[in-house]
Amino acid sequence: GYTISNFNYTAEENEIGAGLFGWTRDAVIQNITLENVNVSSVQSGGGSLAGAVSGGNVDNCSSSGVVSGKQYIGGLVGGAGGVITNCSSSCSVSGNFITGGLVGNTGGTITNCYSTGSVTGNGFNSEAVGGFAGQQSDGAIESCYSTGDVYGKSKVGGFVGMQDYGENYIEYKNTCLLIQNCYS
Repeated sequence: GYTISNFNYTAEENEIGAGLFGWTRDAVIQNITLENVNVSSVQSGGGSLAGAVSGGNVDNCSSSGVVSGKQYIGGLVGGAGGVITNCSSSCSVSGNFITGGLVGNTGGTITNCYSTGSVTGNGFNSEAVGGFAGQQSDGAIESCYSTGDVYGKSKVGGFVGMQDYGENYIEYKNTCLLIQNCYS
C-alpha cells in the first residue's frame, strides 16, 4: 500500500534481473506503486518492479519512469511466468530484444492490465517489440490494453511483438497462446 518514488537501479555487467526485485520465485507482490523510476539492465531481465517473476502472483502494482536494457525488458516486469492482475505501467521502455510496455516476455497469465508508455527497440537488429508485451511464449492475456507508441525493426506489434514457443516448442505443442478481449 505504499508508493516508492525516484527508485534508481543500474545492474552490474554480468547481473541478470534488474528492478526493485531482481528475480522472484513463487512470491506474492501486491499493492506497490513505483513512481519516477530509472532502471537499467545491462544483461537480461529488467523491469521497474522485477527483472523476472517465476511463478507466484503480482497484483495491483503500477509504475512510471524509464526502464532500459538489452533483452527481456518490460515497464513493470522483464520476464513473467506467474499471474499478473490489475497492474499498469506508464514507463518509457527501450531494449534490444523482447521488449514490452508492461512485460518483456510472458509465459503466464495476465488479466486486467495496461501499458501507456512508449516502447522502443534499440539497435539495428531490435526484435520482438510490443506495446504491451514483447513476446508471449505461453499462457493467456485477457482484458488488457496498450496505448503507447511502438518502434522497432522486426516483429513489432502495437500489442504483442511476437508469439513464439521458442526452444520449448515440443514441450508446449498441445498448449494454446490466448489473447482475448484486448486492444491497442
